Amino acid sequence: MLKKIFQVILIVFGSATLLLTTFKSGWQYSYGIGFWGPNGHDGVWHLALSNQAAKGIPPGNPVFSGTVLKNYHWGYDFLAGGLARLTGLPVADVHFRLLPIVFSLYLGIISMLFGIAISGSFWVGFFFAFLNYFAGSLGWLIVLLREGRVGGESLFWAMQSASFLLNPPYALSIIVLLTGFYLWRRWETKINITKAMVLGLLFGSLMVIKAYAGLLIIIALLFGAALGLRSEKVRKKGTLLVLGLTAGVAFLIWVLWQRGSEFPFVFEPLWFIRTLFEASDRLFLPKMGEIWWILVDGWYKSPKFWAIAGFGAFLFFIGNFGTRIFGILKVTRNFWDNLLMVIIVTGSLIPMLFVQKGTAWNTVQFLYYALLFSNFFFAKYLSSLVDKKKYVLVAGLCLFSLPTSLGTVKDYLPNSPAAYISVNEIHALNFLRSEPTGSVLVAPYDPYAKDDKKAPFPLRIYETTAYVSAYSGKETFLEDEMNLDITGYAWRERRKEALQFFRTGDEIWSRGFLRNNSINYVYLAGNQILPLSEEKLGIKMIFDNEEVKIYKTL
Repeated sequence: MLKKIFQVILIVFGSATLLLTTFKSGWQYSYGIGFWGPNGHDGVWHLALSNQAAKGIPPGNPVFSGTVLKNYHWGYDFLAGGLARLTGLPVADVHFRLLPIVFSLYLGIISMLFGIAISGSFWVGFFFAFLNYFAGSLGWLIVLLREGRVGGESLFWAMQSASFLLNPPYALSIIVLLTGFYLWRRWETKINITKAMVLGLLFGSLMVIKAYAGLLIIIALLFGAALGLRSEKVRKKGTLLVLGLTAGVAFLIWVLWQRGSEFPFVFEPLWFIRTLFEASDRLFLPKMGEIWWILVDGWYKSPKFWAIAGFGAFLFFIGNFGTRIFGILKVTRNFWDNLLMVIIVTGSLIPMLFVQKGTAWNTVQFLYYALLFSNFFFAKYLSSLVDKKKYVLVAGLCLFSLPTSLGTVKDYLPNSPAAYISVNEIHALNFLRSEPTGSVLVAPYDPYAKDDKKAPFPLRIYETTAYVSAYSGKETFLEDEMNLDITGYAWRERRKEALQFFRTGDEIWSRGFLRNNSINYVYLAGNQILPLSEEKLGIKMIFDNEEVKIYKTL
């Protein structure tokens, strides 16, 4: 009974902690709709994409009108958009509140079930859930020594447990992975084609939920499982069935919805190590960065270069894994340890070798899976200490794992958000949502607009975001240049043309621009103005308040 109480307390407290990162964002306050942390960019992107995913598969690109989304996993957004349509809830409530509640509660439950099923120990399941809620990097120690405060979650680059809900495709992929592994563990000695199909669908669907996870599970099935199979014929047959069906589902998804996608990775070894030294918002050891560039030309024959690279790799992994490193003491050679270790090793090595086109640091997301499954081995280590009644050591290790996550969560507690959409803009966007379907032209993002201003910022100047698409439900001609970079769209020519439209006095070019790009609406906010009259542009004002003007093309 006492153990059940411990489980309930952990799940409730852990879920409440994770929910602090999303729950307040996307809600309307007296000043408008507020956004804390990356919700002002990443969360708004998912709102925009969820609107489009609810209309059809594959979804249209919400911020590059007239194109189909490519090079991006839209499984989570299809789920969020579908739930919004099914329940009648605003997609913001689904994204920032409903699904986070479900995901955070389920994370604790499935972590406990998985840990107990794989190890046979209550305490492994308990500590695995605890670490999936709270484990952090050693960034807090560096920040504390340098600045006298607690923080530094991504000082060594990787997101930690506290930010689980801030990356909803990742969160959904973890839920799918743990559920699949738990079911597989329960069925492993009696796998038949029906059960293998269930697992194949779960694992294969990761290619459209979070492609990083899809790649890792296929590699794990190919190599990790094979290492542990040997003469276990029953397990071998089941594993081959799961592998075959997973690969089949993944291939089918690629053929149907991802065929036009490009290979997103570029071979650039040790990029994360170099930038760990150079970037002022990371560990930042500038002297090491200078030495790196002095030695890099002759890297292949320079022992000093390899010494620095090795030192950087040591800092990168120790810093990110933190106390999880003790889990290595509990790795065995059984089937499940092999499977999880392949995910950990592969997820750790890929960022050391590759960066992603558009946004180089995106490949660090492979490491997120390595960190999560290393929680399982650290949980085994903590459980072994409980068995030996070393309670003080257990408490010390758990407490040492907490500060980074607590430092992250406190950033979401202030009443004032980082960014907001004003009440006037909300009225304008709601009006635009009620208008017939069409493409919207928004003035291109100005990266210098907030230089002389203080937070909270209007969302239009906070960052390049998809907010007009997100809250109008329409595709925009050009928004969120960051995600267009990540997904590999040639957006710079559109930006150039959009800027020209808002600056030129050429009536003929401007009317041709609107017509040739099938633009139905022009959205102006703040001090944005048209360079020509409505008559010359062939447009008509359909909405006006003190902050926003909306025009419709004739």
